Amino acid sequence: MEKTKKAASIRLGLHVGQAVLIRTATYHYTGRIAALSAEFITLLEAAWIADTGRYHHTFAVGFDRNAEIEPYPVALPVHIALGAIVEVAEWPHLLPTTVQ
Repeated sequence: MEKTKKAASIRLGLHVGQAVLIRTATYHYTGRIAALSAEFITLLEAAWIADTGRYHHTFAVGFDRNAEIEPYPVALPVHIALGAIVEVAEWPHLLPTTVQ
């Protein structure tokens, strides 16, 4: 099991504790990586992002007032299937914690 986690981490270039913005085929998520497996990324401090606004602006300065953000409870693990992920980027800002 530990070998599988390490392989997923190396393959994806991600690590536990890293804040990320994940783009799936349909929506975006932010969160802090709590676990990596061969099939899932598990996030804590997660939020479902229905609309990021302009992508460049979002990464440059964070979410603006028009972004649509629905945070999960902070300690609730959110599992995202690797097969649904289009892109994972390190998130350079504070993770969103309030509904917008």
